[in-house]
Amino acid sequence: MDYKFKRDLKNSFMIVESGFENAGYEKNILRYNDIDVLVPFHTVEINNVTQVWYDITGLVSLKDYLMQQTITYELMRKVFLYLKIAIDETERFLIDVNHLSIDIDTIFVVKNDMEWKLMLIYCPDNNQSSLDNILEFFMDNVSKEMMDFCFKLYDSGIEGNTIEGIINLIDKEINCEYSTNKNDTDNNYSEELEEYNTNNEEEETNKKSDFKRRLLSDDDDYIWGHNSIDIFEENEKETLFEKIKRIITNYFNFNKKQDTTYEDFTYEPDQQIYEPTVLLKSFDDCESQIEGGMRGELQYLGEKKKDNIRINKDEFRLGSSIDGNDSVIDSPVVSRFHAKILREGKSYYLEDLNSTNGTCVNGKMLGYRDKVELNPEDTIMFADECYKIV
Repeated sequence: MDYKFKRDLKNSFMIVESGFENAGYEKNILRYNDIDVLVPFHTVEINNVTQVWYDITGLVSLKDYLMQQTITYELMRKVFLYLKIAIDETERFLIDVNHLSIDIDTIFVVKNDMEWKLMLIYCPDNNQSSLDNILEFFMDNVSKEMMDFCFKLYDSGIEGNTIEGIINLIDKEINCEYSTNKNDTDNNYSEELEEYNTNNEEEETNKKSDFKRRLLSDDDDYIWGHNSIDIFEENEKETLFEKIKRIITNYFNFNKKQDTTYEDFTYEPDQQIYEPTVLLKSFDDCESQIEGGMRGELQYLGEKKKDNIRINKDEFRLGSSIDGNDSVIDSPVVSRFHAKILREGKSYYLEDLNSTNGTCVNGKMLGYRDKVELNPEDTIMFADECYKIV
């Protein structure tokens, strides 16, 4: 399915040129029913070609959404579960599942901090309902520990396993991992409990010894040294008189050792030559100087005294969220995941992530996923924040 993106000041659209006349009876179903798991759309006739404009304002593709997350078994399960819910809802309205675009790039996520859901593209000429694309994405983006399971999941999908079957496989893996972790936790707990009890026993023994050391005689005349004081173990006893004598002797011996005379001295440093400190250049700076071109830095042009942004990754994400971005642009009108910059050799490319208030390059608004090459001194507006690339 060929598509392109376009946006104006308020809305963002995904545009498909498709023979919508093949919709048949489904056209009337869509006209008279509001199916909230389908991306809303309208059609436009241009030169006898039907264009379908899908309103993706405030949505983000499943691929872009997952790229902002850490892939876990629970997240994988959530994706397939929500996909099943969306497909079941469309089938309830007698929509052919083969007319839904099941693709990592054309399944959209409702951006909501509290809850999210998947929305599907209805395209009667699509005839694509395979899960291969989604399974391949997980295979390419999971951690090494999850790789073997994802290969197993992918083989299962190739063999025609259903979404329910894939969810069951993930459930088994989650339960297996939970059981393993639980056993490890129980073992660790037993070891920690044994260590805790040992420490407690030692502590109780120390407390008893300390208590014995601090016991004093109950007789009234102990102050005259006639009775012993248990300041050490029971076999180490001394009278108060002996204790006072020992303390006084130690005191005078200590002062005698400290009675040392020191001569005054003057420190004359050697002759020094003062030179300014030279900072070492970073590898990126040296590389830029050798190869030429841009430094890969966004220079802030606003009035809020914000720092410049150094692009130090091949895929560099920007937005107002602390999590999931490589640089945070602190502004209430900048989207949580606003845009990304791709570094390819000496060149830099900018893409908008379907942000609410848009991204402009030299005054031109970018459509979702419009990949625009940046040139030195280009001005970039992330909503209301202005930068220049140098």
